[in-house]
Amino acid sequence: MPVLRLGPLEARNMNVMVGDLRSFSEFADGIDAVIGLDVLRQSPDIRIDYRAHELVFAISGDRGGSTVRQPQVFTARVPVEDKTMLLVVDTGLEGMLLYEDRLRAHVPHVELIDRISGVHEGRLTGQRAIVPGIRLGTGERLQSALILHRAPPALDADIDGYLGTTARGAAVVELDFRANILRWW
Repeated sequence: MPVLRLGPLEARNMNVMVGDLRSFSEFADGIDAVIGLDVLRQSPDIRIDYRAHELVFAISGDRGGSTVRQPQVFTARVPVEDKTMLLVVDTGLEGMLLYEDRLRAHVPHVELIDRISGVHEGRLTGQRAIVPGIRLGTGERLQSALILHRAPPALDADIDGYLGTTARGAAVVELDFRANILRWW
């Protein structure tokens, strides 16, 4: 794509994939494109306000290239019982998605309770279960999660799943690329 403009951001000569997004997800109705962090991180700070349906970019005068390698995803270390899960933060995901094989490897003593099999969420089929002992924020809670049996082979071995920002009831999410910090409230 010769030029892509998103608000104040501009990307040139990008490789893009073209296809019908509805064939990938029923949530894509009315969606024209998915923009990745490779474009978004041109802004040093982005705020997503779900209530106001706003995406706000901070603009930096510095357009020089950085020699620091930036990660391609934001991750969160989520305490569960006496261990920690490493989850990729996904601003478009509702709730939590975990891979059972990774949980057994990284948090072997966690006991999934109230399992419901054959749960469909979009194109995914797995189990819905409660994961006790998760600490998101200040308190311990029982957290419902979609559990898939096995992680895809291409996913880094230390990743246990995905955490949607709505798992904590976020109304506003801020991606601070300078400090590589994700905040939500």
